[in-house]
Amino acid sequence: MSCGGAYLKFLNQDDDFTPATLGESSGYSVMFGPDKCGNTNQVHLILRHQNPVSGKWEEKHLKSSPSPKVDKDAHLYTAILRKDKTFEILIDSVSVKSGTLVDDMVAYVDGKKKDYGFVPPKQIDDPEDFKPEDWVDNAKMKDPDASKPDDWDEDVSNKISVICLFFFSKTLMLFYSLFPGAKTNS
Repeated sequence: MSCGGAYLKFLNQDDDFTPATLGESSGYSVMFGPDKCGNTNQVHLILRHQNPVSGKWEEKHLKSSPSPKVDKDAHLYTAILRKDKTFEILIDSVSVKSGTLVDDMVAYVDGKKKDYGFVPPKQIDDPEDFKPEDWVDNAKMKDPDASKPDDWDEDVSNKISVICLFFFSKTLMLFYSLFPGAKTNS
């Protein structure tokens, strides 16, 4: 065989589906099986779903696909997808690839490979987003409109610090009186 595919596509549920509309672009959820044509020589396992956030269709491909058997014999290809997000591919009942959907798959959106796998990142950079011209990157900055309340007493904050220090020192004295063998890091 110089060029051919024997993969299966499990179609999405579509109330408007008729066999007459079945074609290359028909939506599917799972595509699995051997494919050999030109540079392609692999056992496909592709999971397709609609991203709930962006609404775009995403395909999840294996990062590294096993090679199909290429001879004149018939071969049995098996894909096992488990609830714990692991998978296994068998050829003639022999395991040739296994892993997790999260770690061993890569996403494609609109035919372009993405830098994430099965789970999209929580935050995606917006290429059209920009900082306004008056944006300030300092971690802290003074608010020019801020003002202290009329009854603000500058001495109160100093008194609070002294009171906290007093209670802390009394707590330490109590601790060392209860546990005389306790050591300090000094």
